[in-house]
Amino acid sequence: MRIRRALMTAMTAVAVAGGAVVVAAPAQAAGGAPAAGGSQASAVKPAAGVGASAPWGKATHIATGYFTGGSAGGARHMDMLVRWSDAEVTLYEGSDGKDPKRPFSAEYQLVAPSVGGKKSAWSFAEGITGASFGNGSDGLVVRWRDGELTQYTHVDKNGFHGEKQLAPANDKAWGHAAQITAGRFTANAQRDDLVVVWDDGQVTLHPDLDTNGVKPAAEKTLVQMNGAWQHAAQVTAGEFSGKKTADLLVRWADGEATIYQGVDTEGLHGETQIRPQRSDWLHAAVVGAGAFVANERPNDVVVRWADGTLSMYPGVDAKGLHDEVKIDG
Repeated sequence: MRIRRALMTAMTAVAVAGGAVVVAAPAQAAGGAPAAGGSQASAVKPAAGVGASAPWGKATHIATGYFTGGSAGGARHMDMLVRWSDAEVTLYEGSDGKDPKRPFSAEYQLVAPSVGGKKSAWSFAEGITGASFGNGSDGLVVRWRDGELTQYTHVDKNGFHGEKQLAPANDKAWGHAAQITAGRFTANAQRDDLVVVWDDGQVTLHPDLDTNGVKPAAEKTLVQMNGAWQHAAQVTAGEFSGKKTADLLVRWADGEATIYQGVDTEGLHGETQIRPQRSDWLHAAVVGAGAFVANERPNDVVVRWADGTLSMYPGVDAKGLHDEVKIDG
C-alpha cells in the first residue's frame, strides 16, 4: 500500500458574498493537507457574476454534488467542482435561484494551480466524479494516472475529507479504466454506485462503494467486452427518466449521445438517442449532470464546449434534451 497521497501544499478559498470576491487562507495541517477553519476573509474586488469571467475552455473535468450544503428539494441547489488544465481545483456553490444562466452563487479555490516545476497531485487526476456516501456533504471518487482509485467521503469549501484508497497505485486492472461515473444505481438513496467503462469496452457496476469498495465479489458486469463501448467518449450519471434507479448518459466519439434508462445491477434497460451521429456534440468537451434549476433531481446537463463556452440543458427527461441555455455567470 502506497503512502497516502499528499493533495496540496497550500489552499486558498475564494467566495463571493454581497457582490464581492473574498479570499480566505486556512490554517495548514500536518502532512501538507489543509485544515478547516482558522481563516480571516477580506473583500478584494467587486464581482460581476460567479463564473462570468472563468476560462471555461481550460476546464478538463467537472463533478457535481451537494458539497457546501443544500439538498434535493431544498432552497440551495447543487454545487459544481472543476479541475482546470493547470491542476487548479475550484468549487462553485449552487445558488438558491432558478435561473439556468446563473446557477452559482460563490466560488472557492480548493487546490492552487501547479507553479513552475512543482506539479500539483491533481495534475494526475484522470477521472473525477461526484458521489454521496451519507452523514455529511457529498464526496468524490478520483482515478489517478497511475491506476490508483481514491474515495473522498466528504468535500466542502475547506477541502477534501475522509480519504479512502479503493485501489492501489500501479493496480493492473484500474489502469485500464477509461471512464467512471457514480450514481444511484441500486435501491438505497445514496449516489455511491460506480459505473466503469474499461478500455476493452466492458462496462461494470461497483455498488455501495463505502461498504464494498471495488472488491471483485461485488462487481456486476453490465456489458461484456465489445468494440462499441470503446468509443464511449464520456459517461455521466443523471436522473432523467423517472425510473427507480439512475440513468447513464453517454457521449460517443462520433457525436451521438444516448441515455440508458434505469441502470441497475441487472444491466442496461432501453436506449434513447438524444443527439444523432455527427451532431454538435462532437464538440462537447466535458459533460456533467446535476440539480441546478428545479433542484428536485440531477436532470440538468452541463456542457463545456470546445470553443470554451459553457451551457446547460435544464430538465432533461425521457424525451431527451430541450432548450440550451448559455451560462453567463
